[in-house]
Amino acid sequence: MNSALLMLLGCGAVLPVLGSGDVLLRTAGELAPPRVGALRRTAAVVVLFTLIITAFGTFVYTALVPAPERATFAAIPLAGLATHAIGGAWVHTILTLLVAAAAVLILTPAVQAALLDAEGILQRLSFEGVVSAGLSELHRHFGTPFRVIDVTTAGASTAILASGGRVPWLATAYGFAAGVTLLLKTAAALRLRRTRPGAPYQAPFNIRIGGRPRAFGAIVLCALLAVTMATTIGVGTPAAVVTAFAIAVLLFVLRPARPQPTAASDDPTADTFDVLRASVTTTGQLSVQPGGLLVPVRNPPALDHLTAAVRAAGTRDVVVMTVRMTDVEGNESTADPSVPTPYEQRLFLEVTTIAERLERPVHLLIVPSRSVVDAIVATVLQLRSSEIFVGESATLSVADQTRMIGDAWERADKPEPHDVRVVITHRSGRSDIYHLGAHPPSLTPAAGTGAAVV
Repeated sequence: MNSALLMLLGCGAVLPVLGSGDVLLRTAGELAPPRVGALRRTAAVVVLFTLIITAFGTFVYTALVPAPERATFAAIPLAGLATHAIGGAWVHTILTLLVAAAAVLILTPAVQAALLDAEGILQRLSFEGVVSAGLSELHRHFGTPFRVIDVTTAGASTAILASGGRVPWLATAYGFAAGVTLLLKTAAALRLRRTRPGAPYQAPFNIRIGGRPRAFGAIVLCALLAVTMATTIGVGTPAAVVTAFAIAVLLFVLRPARPQPTAASDDPTADTFDVLRASVTTTGQLSVQPGGLLVPVRNPPALDHLTAAVRAAGTRDVVVMTVRMTDVEGNESTADPSVPTPYEQRLFLEVTTIAERLERPVHLLIVPSRSVVDAIVATVLQLRSSEIFVGESATLSVADQTRMIGDAWERADKPEPHDVRVVITHRSGRSDIYHLGAHPPSLTPAAGTGAAVV
């Protein structure tokens, strides 16, 4: 029983090293799509580096620092290693200075990131009406949210003064808060796994029970975190008890003030589309290599042809376009085609989800036009694409689809010969291939090949 208790307390003690995953969240915005693969590799490198440094450093500390002095260096173990390293006094002095320099270089960005995260949370709560709207007021001269900065700084200073600046106490409090945050995030991910299936990335160690996949790894992580948090509080760890009380008070104070959800807050793309905004372009701003694939999309649930295109692309560029319909006079719902409408946001969100799952970058394009097929043909000619991937229409036959594209191809001005294939992907998984040429459309696929000349 004592061994199990010590193991759980040990899990709580290493939570400051584990963190809550916020570093990857901040890193994601700096990575080029597709981000899931890069984040997976980044996480693997971080975990491996942390494991080596933490485990190896622990063994070295135990071997070099005498038992009577370990309590003295408990808050600064690296200084203990520098003091008891092999070598003379000058070696110890240099190592101590290097430890101090490393602490400044590593902790300064960490503190800055933590303060910025706290400021961002307070600003969001202020915008949502959970706390006073005056917190997000900007300074008249500097243009900064000075009240949010003041509150964040006061909170950090209070925590340092209340703990007496003791690193073990602060580390335990931070570890407990990180554990609670990670527990809530993991529980939310498990909930979203059921309500929003098809996520680009899932936690490992999934098993099938009753024919359905179960997130065994995430469930075990949730259970371990919950038991660890409860054990840490149960043994009466002061820092954990104080942190738990502070979290409970914040939840009690903020929850009654939360406004009722509105239509805007119910939009699942309201927060997630920010990462896509910079990647949506117009045709004139797009720079791709000739011979790429063009994938017109209109309906978020019907994107099987996009999956087929991404898998068949190889090293070629994939451009995903949607046509923004205009009236006879050319008036659009949004003046800037690079600013998506709410429906286009939802559409492109599904597109990028597929691209992230397949770990393949795609270019997002909005083309204003009065005719969908004319816009597709014009985009193909301008980008010099070699293939067009379209899905099976729910209202038109394959013959009608190819006839419309063929007629638009004949109407378009072609400055130079251009060979283009139209790939129609059926819901069954079968594909028909048609070649756009200079001849009238031949709408019957060639026997045994599924190909025709249009």
